[in-house]
Amino acid sequence: MKRMLRSLFATGLAGLVLSACGTPLATPEYPGEPLLTLSGTVTSERTEPLPSESVELVWLVPRVGADVIVTDSVPVEGQFPSHFTLSLHRPPDASAIVQTAHGQLGIAYIGVFDESARRFLGAAENYLLTYLPEPVEAGSEISKFLDKGGGARAISAGYHLIHVDQVTDEEIRVYRECMERATSQAEADACSAQIDRYDTLTVAGDDLNTSIHVRIPEDPTKLDLPNFT
Repeated sequence: MKRMLRSLFATGLAGLVLSACGTPLATPEYPGEPLLTLSGTVTSERTEPLPSESVELVWLVPRVGADVIVTDSVPVEGQFPSHFTLSLHRPPDASAIVQTAHGQLGIAYIGVFDESARRFLGAAENYLLTYLPEPVEAGSEISKFLDKGGGARAISAGYHLIHVDQVTDEEIRVYRECMERATSQAEADACSAQIDRYDTLTVAGDDLNTSIHVRIPEDPTKLDLPNFT
């Protein structure tokens, strides 16, 4: 079941071929208390100025034949690019939500995205954002996916910040060695079942003091994006 869930996001950034812009998450037309407020810092290693000084939510939405990426540019408060605050006043656009056999969810990277080049310039390497239209029960497949590090707890509907514990080089080495020793599909499947080569996701809770770090390297290929696929 875990593999089926992850297959929903298996295309990665290289496979994203279509773009759709959702309704802005926070505009003067939608006042009120924010559903979630994110704050963080940005460090830039670039020698050239950024083409756009904004932090965006980049939702991954797999589709048969043509995967969609939905970008929501959220108004940034603070002294960007050093500090930023994002206030989310409404749910993401419906086009950012994925329907799975176990329910609906959306997952977004948090970063600086270059629309013209179709790539990240910078991103949070240890955090993702998820949105759940409906609550999920403890121990459910979606909870196991989003909150493995927290023990697959019950998760309420709405936005949740997800902390990412990245897989280590040693864990990747052990997995590769196991796969090299495998002489049958059954043995290869056992390697995949016993050695998790994906990052561990944990719902971060409601800690408003959590600070997200967005790194903008000189070379965007040096970004170590969360790997949950």
